[in-house]
Amino acid sequence: MATTPRERVALIASLTAHATPSTDERVLTEIALVLDGASVQDLADLRAVR
Repeated sequence: MATTPRERVALIASLTAHATPSTDERVLTEIALVLDGASVQDLADLRAVR
């Protein structure tokens, strides 16, 4: 599911706001996915698999 640029910015801001040193790698991976067009649901699905 594609997201708008505004939604991507909001999602990235949300991800970085909750980042900690122990989650940096996961957050950077999720930001890369968002920049590639991933939606909130896509990230939720990914997290469910992990």
